[in-house]
Amino acid sequence: MKLPIPYIKKLLGDISPIIRQAGLRHIKLESIKFFKKEISILTYDRSRRVRESARYLVGAQGIDNLYDSYCNLLTKFEVPPLGLIAGFMEVAEKQDLDRLKSYLDHSSSLVRSSALVNIHRLKDIEVPEIATKCLLDESSVVRKVAVHILKHSSSSIDKQIRLYFSTGPLYAKRTCLSVLISRRSFYALKIF
Repeated sequence: MKLPIPYIKKLLGDISPIIRQAGLRHIKLESIKFFKKEISILTYDRSRRVRESARYLVGAQGIDNLYDSYCNLLTKFEVPPLGLIAGFMEVAEKQDLDRLKSYLDHSSSLVRSSALVNIHRLKDIEVPEIATKCLLDESSVVRKVAVHILKHSSSSIDKQIRLYFSTGPLYAKRTCLSVLISRRSFYALKIF
């Protein structure tokens, strides 16, 4: 079913990410030119699915380098919107590791967890050490991402996790114990 352009524009401006994504799905490749502004704005939406759908449509226009667009927009804002930061992290490259690491100190747990996921995606050799430090994060979301990364890490970080277990706050102790047990660490046995 083909919807009229004004209806699709209304869907793209809706407050619900599900509705915005549905609006993006209704855009046919031959009619993208009528929605360039809306699609561009949705590439830094707060919803990951909306951003991905918008990036697909931008790619269909023949624009394949959103990386530069994200970098330019990040410099224009004193405090960039969360969706812009998250969108940048999803297309970040190895040379952006320092910028990604700086987002680990952001006030939003969404940004911190997204930064950790994307640092892991880039397969940097420092990932286990970075994830280990994130075990002390106040946000359970960030800690869960760190646990997931560390469960599958082959790095020898058990001593550092053990140190965090003995000196960290209660929430960090629980998280550290979870990691040590999942790694079948000798240090987990010493606790009991």
